[in-house]
This record gives sequence, structure tokens and C-alpha cells, in this order.
Amino acid sequence: MDDTSSGAGAPEAPTDGSFDAHYFAHCCGHPYLRDEHWLSFFGAIAERIATQMQPRRALDAGCALGILVEALRARGIEADGIDLSSYAIDRVHDSVRPFCRRGSIADEFSDRYDLIVCIEVLEHMTAREGEAAIANICRHTDDVLFSSSPSDHREPSHVNVQPPEYWAEQFARHGFYRDVDFDASFLTAWAVRFRRSREPLPRIIRNYERQFAALAAARNEARSFSVDGQRELARAEQRAAVLEAERNDLRATLDAERTGFGQARTALFEATRQIVDLVKALDEQRAAVAQARVEIERERTELPSVRAALEETHAHLTRKIAAVEALEAGLAASRVEFDRIEHELQHARETIARMETSVFWRARRVWAGLSRALGRPT
Repeated sequence: MDDTSSGAGAPEAPTDGSFDAHYFAHCCGHPYLRDEHWLSFFGAIAERIATQMQPRRALDAGCALGILVEALRARGIEADGIDLSSYAIDRVHDSVRPFCRRGSIADEFSDRYDLIVCIEVLEHMTAREGEAAIANICRHTDDVLFSSSPSDHREPSHVNVQPPEYWAEQFARHGFYRDVDFDASFLTAWAVRFRRSREPLPRIIRNYERQFAALAAARNEARSFSVDGQRELARAEQRAAVLEAERNDLRATLDAERTGFGQARTALFEATRQIVDLVKALDEQRAAVAQARVEIERERTELPSVRAALEETHAHLTRKIAAVEALEAGLAASRVEFDRIEHELQHARETIARMETSVFWRARRVWAGLSRALGRPT
């Protein structure tokens, strides 16, 4: 955060009061406190700076609560900080309070540094003050780690949101150019390392073109891979549609067969019920015959005079018994036939189960699909 002054018609520049408790609580994404989130965030940045850039002295231009200054000093780097917000500077941790001060990064620094870090600061300054801040930074170092949001216009104090090429031009006016071999994305996706370069312009352009060509090749390869992937996905979707149709056909066939077997099972159950009813009737007739025999024997003993009638009745009952026995024989035959039908139905169930899981059945589905694809009958 830094102080600016605006020209006629320009956005009003934020002031010290713009960066108060409300700003740090609501305008930085996660509330800006010295908590685990920000200690971890700036600790990771400090680790990259210490291992990949290795400055002896560093300045955090727009240091806010001084958390990056604290993290750099913990790694042996002589780090200082400056920020416009008195609210933030008043809350710097005691361990780095002597090394952080309130001020504008557009005002002349008193020292030179191996590295100046400027993270999301210049979008808070008007264009004129931002240019003055860049000139000041470039006078006091040869190495800058820089980040400024290219698209966030929602935050009220963002009065100078610019695309990356704008900042590249401003730094180039002072002889600073992007280090195309340094990946600063650990800071933000749009972060850049600008370094003072005294190489001739053709060599600088050569380095830019080398990096651009590599990025263009990677982009084209990614686009080609994406196109091939889309085509393969379309073919896979077509194959999936064919397989789905085959599965639906097979499912319809199996459903029809299950319906037929269900009907056969219902008929078998009905025949079984009828046989049970017949057996019950035969048992009742057998009991009646036995009762009749008892009565006949009693009458034969008690009424010798009606022997002839009883003999005739006996003959009639004998014929009935013969009929009952014939009926029992038929019932036995029906039971045998029922057992045979039950056995065949069980065998049919097992055969269907084996068919549904057999290699032949799966091969038949593949063959049917190939036949339809080739226009042959299935």
C-alpha cells in the first residue's frame, strides 16, 4: 500500500487512512493478520527468495504488517520494510519493528539493496506516482521481484490496475527487463522478476524470443493434444452408445425370457395346487371307503338276510375301490410328471444363469455388435 496524488480527472489516490482496520479485515481475501495463513504464505515466499535469489540485503516495498521482513530475517537476510499505512506499521511484530517504517515508496530510499520486493502495491497508486515509485526502486537496486494484479478492479483502492506489459514497459524505461529464465509464479500467477540489464537490445530480444518460442511450442502441443483427446473422446462416446444399445437389446431379450419363465412357473404352481387338491379329495374318498367297509362288515354280521344285497353292494364298492386305485395310479403318474417338470425347470434356470455369465454369451454380444457395424444379420 502506498501514497499517491492524482491529477485532474484521475482516480482519487488512496491515503494512509484508506488502509485501516476495515481494509485489512475485508479487502485482502483472507483477513490480513499475523496468523498461520499469512505466516505460512510469506514463509514460503521467503524460502524461495533465500534459496533461488540469495540476496544479502532486501527491501519489502509495501510491507504492511512486516511478515515477509520477519520471514526473510529468520533466513539470515538483512531485510527492511516500508509501508504507507500507519495502522499496519503500528502492528508490526516486535522482532522486526526496528526494521519497518512508515513512508511512501515513491520517496527516495536511503540505501541500496540486492533485492527489492514489491507485492501488490502499485495498483494502489496513481499512474504518475506509480512511475515515480518504479524509478525510485530502480535507482536503489538491480533486482526486483514484482507483482501487481492485472484484473482486480473490485477493491476501491485499486486505482491503477494495469496489464503485465504496462509494468514491463515502465521497468524497461529504466533498463530493467524480465528474467525469462526465472519462474516467479510462486508469488502470484503474474509475478515477474525484473533485472537491470546492460546487454545490447538484440540479445535481450533474442532471450525474449527464445522463451516465447518455447511457450508457443508448448501451447501448440497442448492444443494438439487437446484436439486429439476430443476426437478420441468422441469415438469413445460412439462406442459407448453402440454398447449401450446392445446392452439394451440383450436386456429386452432377457426380460422377455424371464417373462416366459415366469408364466411357466405360474402354470406349474397352478398344476401343483390342483394335484394337491386332487390328493386331498382322494384321501377323503379313501376314508369314506374305509368307513363303508366297516359298516358293511357290521351289517354282514347283523343282517344275514341281506347278504345278497350286501354282496351286490360289495361288488359295487369293489368297483369303486378299483376306480380309486386307478385314480391313485394316475396321481402317482402325475407326481412323476410333476417331478420331471420341476427338474427340467431347475435345469433351465441353471442353464440360463451359466449362459448369462459365459464367455460365449459375452462373445455373442461382441459378435452381434460387429455384425451390426458391418451390416450383417445378427
